[in-house]
Amino acid sequence: MAVIVGPSTITINHNNRFLIAQPDASIAAGDDVGFFAQDTRFVSTYGVTINGRAPLLLNAARIEHFSVRHEFTSPELPLGTGPLGAAGISLPPRSIGFRLDRTIDEGIHEDYDLVSHAQAPVRLILELEIGSDFADIFDVRWKQLLRRGDLQTAWRRSAAELRTTYRNGTFRRDLIVRVAKSGAPPQFANGHLVFAFTLEPKETWHTCVHWLPVIGRRRARILDCNALLPKDAKLDTKVLPPVRVEAEGSTLPAIWRQAVADMESLRIEEFAVGRSVYVPAAGIPWYMTLFGRDSLVVAMESISGFPEFATGALDRLAAFQATDDVPEQDKEPGKVPHELRSGELAELGLLPFAPYYGTHDATPLFLVVLSYAYEWSSDKKLLRRFL
Repeated sequence: MAVIVGPSTITINHNNRFLIAQPDASIAAGDDVGFFAQDTRFVSTYGVTINGRAPLLLNAARIEHFSVRHEFTSPELPLGTGPLGAAGISLPPRSIGFRLDRTIDEGIHEDYDLVSHAQAPVRLILELEIGSDFADIFDVRWKQLLRRGDLQTAWRRSAAELRTTYRNGTFRRDLIVRVAKSGAPPQFANGHLVFAFTLEPKETWHTCVHWLPVIGRRRARILDCNALLPKDAKLDTKVLPPVRVEAEGSTLPAIWRQAVADMESLRIEEFAVGRSVYVPAAGIPWYMTLFGRDSLVVAMESISGFPEFATGALDRLAAFQATDDVPEQDKEPGKVPHELRSGELAELGLLPFAPYYGTHDATPLFLVVLSYAYEWSSDKKLLRRFL
């Protein structure tokens, strides 16, 4: 039996988008995994095969909070026609190296790289299964999957794009799966993207596959090929003013640098209210949205390193402060919201989370964080603005 060392799933995230997958990159709709954007699961199923066989996982690791690398090798592969494709001949195990890189911005950029270690040309068929159920994040977490709307898929061969559209009344979401820079023309058959090509000994093959969620009319932004590191990615990960800790030993500065990286991964850019002013999310992955108590506590505890979080949290929560009484949302005049969601259930009013006000501690915490922000900035405009 194979022994697998490492986490049961691997998560990468940016802004309010996150991807949870197994170490072998697979995604199963029945599990609480997938690619999520604004509380909707855009990719619920993923699998990859080479000549009909699943590749063998060698290793998988998150590189940064927005990038992951999966390393595979091939099992014994049946071959089609070709120099090694006579009847009954198969390719020995470990003859094909396979690397899959994934990065996340507003969408997912996948890089597929294969290399042949065989002694003769081999014909390969790479197949990708990418399915979308557009499930609400609450349905996924509660494991109560229910399709409430209509789902349609269309393949545009000329553009090498697969578009899946979900509609439920006024709620609409689209996913475009786009192939780019491919070493072989893609085909779409039996629900799979298919690439057929021949590799000479030591020859490499590459293709990009983009997962582009469409919310409204705007396509998602993605990173460049193999942009696994901050210096290669064009993510705005250095906007927060750098704060360094200097010490005689290396332990404390290393802890601080990791804390800074963790805080940067919690930033919600969609709620940015000004230069270097961001809102901290409540947690990765399921709470990448605006929370009253959690965002305020994070802002308060990180005030020494990132006072900008406090300003952002105060601004966005003040924008949703209640002015009327709605019992279904636990809404009362003056209350600061507990949680803001934007998925199907919230947008259509099936759950009272747009936003929900069922908390007693967010409102007094708002005043505490305001006092912290004033102490660190001495900006009287903050007091006049929020009091």
